[in-house]
Amino acid sequence: MANELVHEKSPYLLMHSNDPIDWMPWSERAFSKAAAENRLIFLSIGYSTCHWCHVIHDESFSDKDVADILNKNYVCIKVDREERPDLDSYFMNVSAVINGSGGWPLNVILLPDRRPVFAFTYVPKEDRRGMTGLKTLAQQIALIWKNDPQQFESQAVAVMDAVKNRMPGRAKINVDVFSKLELSLRTSFDLQDGGFSGSPKFFNTPALNYLLERFYETGNEEILNFIGLTLKTISIRGIHDLVNGGFFRYSTDTMWIVPHFEKMLYTQTQLMKLFSKMFMLTRDNVYRDMIYDIKRFMDENLYWPGHGYYSGMDADVDGNEGGYYKWSFQDLKVALGQDFEAFRAIFDISEGGNYMDELYGQTGDNLIYFTGSFDEYRRSIEENGSTDMLSRSIEKLREAEKKRKKPSVDKKILTDLNGLAISSLSWAYRATGDKEFLDSAVSVSEFIIKNMIGDYLLHSFFEGSASVKSSLFDYAFLIRGLIDLYTITFDQKYLEEAKKLADEAIKFLFDGKFKLSEEIDDPQIADSEVESPYATIVADLDDLSLLTEDLQYHQIADQALTSVFDAVSRFPSAFPSMVISAEKHIYGKVVSCRANKVREAESIIPSEIALFSQLESEKYNICTYFACLNPVESIDVLKRSIYKLAD
Repeated sequence: MANELVHEKSPYLLMHSNDPIDWMPWSERAFSKAAAENRLIFLSIGYSTCHWCHVIHDESFSDKDVADILNKNYVCIKVDREERPDLDSYFMNVSAVINGSGGWPLNVILLPDRRPVFAFTYVPKEDRRGMTGLKTLAQQIALIWKNDPQQFESQAVAVMDAVKNRMPGRAKINVDVFSKLELSLRTSFDLQDGGFSGSPKFFNTPALNYLLERFYETGNEEILNFIGLTLKTISIRGIHDLVNGGFFRYSTDTMWIVPHFEKMLYTQTQLMKLFSKMFMLTRDNVYRDMIYDIKRFMDENLYWPGHGYYSGMDADVDGNEGGYYKWSFQDLKVALGQDFEAFRAIFDISEGGNYMDELYGQTGDNLIYFTGSFDEYRRSIEENGSTDMLSRSIEKLREAEKKRKKPSVDKKILTDLNGLAISSLSWAYRATGDKEFLDSAVSVSEFIIKNMIGDYLLHSFFEGSASVKSSLFDYAFLIRGLIDLYTITFDQKYLEEAKKLADEAIKFLFDGKFKLSEEIDDPQIADSEVESPYATIVADLDDLSLLTEDLQYHQIADQALTSVFDAVSRFPSAFPSMVISAEKHIYGKVVSCRANKVREAESIIPSEIALFSQLESEKYNICTYFACLNPVESIDVLKRSIYKLAD
């Protein structure tokens, strides 16, 4: 018998609509029920493409014994983190307070008045290998609530106090933080495999974006080389799907070899933008190839033509994580034919398999990856065959994969993630000059403007209808996409839409600082798997101030920054995007030039500077928030003028 989730418009919630658990959506009705019956709330947050969300679903949430325990003792609420990123961000912060970390599935025990007391991620159904199982845990918590509710009252007070203490405080913008962050990040550089030390290993594109800005400012080749090491290494390791393109969400090891296999739209868009910036700077075709690689994956797997991009592709096929991407020795031999030996020599394919599962060890499967450096990869291709052989082999594997069952796709079109896509496609057009990227950016933006903007901005489009009121993520990322699209099309419509959305965000979400949503007051200033929406909205407002000469936007950005900057000053490594936005706020400028001078100017201008080509003059114009400088004629003088402003 279906539960209340059957009426929802989220693939993840619908996935749980036939569970024996009496799930309810996040709603006032659910909280009224908990209060009226004085029952604890079992809140579970996840998403449809998450491997461990599938595991706990199959093991526990589909199990009658677990359901009996939860239904008897709790009001059970399910949340799709992609549908409610504001709730997800808030409860991730709660989990960090309670446990020091978080992840998905995220399960939180709340008192009837919604205050959190306990949080955990995946646990098995039964007690196993020292882990307390969900059945035991749920019963123990319910027993404490029955016999000693004051214990949870004390815990709730402690948790809420800790959450409050984590709230960022007011401080003036300290320019020392711009260089301080570089020193902090350098301590975790992985100079062997790129990225930042530790596992699991995430791309941390906000930190890489910051480092790219530092290179522009300092000219320090070490920084540029580190970014290049990272991007070239991930392009040949298991974190990248060399067959079908695109990148997996993160690596379970330090060498980028064994991923968790979900492919998220936000991963693709953030990397596409970074590859685009690196190609603009270096003209190294490795970066150009990755731009097209990501675009192909997005278009073939996540795009609804004439609409927008879906949120992500599942890690699992029929319960087998990564099964779509793994190969037996024999399967590769059959698929590749005469190219097998050369291909095998490059990628270290073995009969025993080269894939090590994080739980079960060697499984006999092979992934397609190269363990050496990028230069060694190039040499190996030359020694064992040719680029033609490699291209031919990849195409053969693509054809073989077409016979396999593909991972499912979460077919929500989300405003925030499509805002990221519009921005990245605009940067890809800047970098390549290929109209394919411009056409895609325009098409997606037209769909979002037509279908998601009405009396107020909506967040999710699923099965033909839009729903869920927006959060700061939607405003920040869509405005960013529209600004970036405006700077390459000069279509006033996009600038006007960006202004309207900025005014709406200020009206609904700004009270001296930007809150996550009308329901969640907390600011989200830390970077996570996406850049901070708080940092992005600040940068949006400063760009709008530069482009429209309306100082009100700059003044609101100033209030927003100073109201939270104490945390940024003290712990800059958690806030790279905030540091970038603060620097733009202090030193922001817009450069205007003729179209034939854009490419040359972009090679020396930090990417946070809005650049557009509407002038007839052969000179470069530079304007700050408050004044314009005398036009300059040469690229060298332009560079000196820009950095003199930043001194």
